[in-house]
Amino acid sequence: MCELCCKQCKVPLCSKCLSSNLHKGHDYEHISDVFDAQKACIGRERDEMNSIIQKFKEFNTKLDTKSKDRERIYKTLESQVSSREKDMMAALKKAVTKQRQKIKELKTMDQNQLQAEKDKIDQQITKTRESVDYCDKLLDGQNPSGLIQFSSKISDLQNLSGVIPDMNEYIFKTGSLSNDDIDGGFGEIELKQKSEN
Repeated sequence: MCELCCKQCKVPLCSKCLSSNLHKGHDYEHISDVFDAQKACIGRERDEMNSIIQKFKEFNTKLDTKSKDRERIYKTLESQVSSREKDMMAALKKAVTKQRQKIKELKTMDQNQLQAEKDKIDQQITKTRESVDYCDKLLDGQNPSGLIQFSSKISDLQNLSGVIPDMNEYIFKTGSLSNDDIDGGFGEIELKQKSEN
């Protein structure tokens, strides 16, 4: 039956152990006092560990809240970037529409100019055919007075050299907006400065 405990060896002792030389000169205390002290120490440690667990749980709750706040921030950022994308795409679409309208106007102007020149040539062809027909009648010999009064019409006909107009040529000259300009002009995610309140 162990009623004592060796303070140096930290082992329970029976009367037989006490009579041996193994624990000679060691200090002893009653085993029930050791148990009570150890239980009190273990109880304090358990309570402290439970307190630590509670603090970890509170910290975890704060992290969950922070995570939800961060998710809202990232959703806001995504929404802002999408909104900026729509604005820039609208501006780009407007610029493209403006250039396409200009192309349409230039094309119409060129087509009208070419059609006007074509109409002039068609009139010249008609006028020249009429002159050719008149020459053929005169050559058939049916109109001697017309043959005597004949005067050349060649000088009245427009010279065909230079009838086809010089047309302006257009090229698309890209603007000075580079990819870096687009990146800079689009906007950027940056760290928000904390207020000093």
